[in-house]
Amino acid sequence: MHANSIAWSPEDGDLIVSLRAQDWAIKIDYADGTGDGHVLWRLGPGGNFRINATGPSPWFTHQHDVRVINNNTLALYDDGNVRHSKDPQATSRGQELVLNEQTRVATLVVNANLGTYNAALGSAQMLPNGNLDFDSGIVEQTVEVLPNGKNFYVLKMNMYGAQYRSYMYASLYGNPADSSLPSTPISPPLERRLEKLERQAAIRQARQVVPRHHGVPSASRASRDSGRRNHHHG
Repeated sequence: MHANSIAWSPEDGDLIVSLRAQDWAIKIDYADGTGDGHVLWRLGPGGNFRINATGPSPWFTHQHDVRVINNNTLALYDDGNVRHSKDPQATSRGQELVLNEQTRVATLVVNANLGTYNAALGSAQMLPNGNLDFDSGIVEQTVEVLPNGKNFYVLKMNMYGAQYRSYMYASLYGNPADSSLPSTPISPPLERRLEKLERQAAIRQARQVVPRHHGVPSASRASRDSGRRNHHHG
């Protein structure tokens, strides 16, 4: 099992985990810390969803960075290792899927050809203007894609190495959420649970702190010692 991303779903407090080796994104019953942790569904080849798409090989394989866009939409980087093993000309893709969890249908709304094959790494991001940003880490380039799946902008890294993740922000200063993706609010149940955990941690830490006396006796000890001396001389 190779997990490479975890995303929190604000709609129900559950977790979406990307499992590269299984070619799945799975949803875990987390429920802001109150769930039992069982797998609710598996998205991908051989999983619980039927895919609604045109064209061959719509499913992602060996994917990275499955991100929650809203309560029914995911964006991810499809490395495409399985497709490439069958067709050496196959390239990696940027995908956006809309899920119907009741009918178990996944509709592929963006399936962008990123122009190169990227055997590993990768990231996905929804930009404020509705465009998508995908990182091909091994080939060292970031591709901005229009909502219709057409490539809009390609940024090539001009240095040796690989970029594990690549995200676009309007400014390097201040809170990135102010100029890019809005910060996800913490739900009230999760906020209360975090406060409880912080209080418990503070109590445990306080119990571990044991005062030590170096050469200066405490008042109670000094009183006991004085009483013993007076009794001895009495």
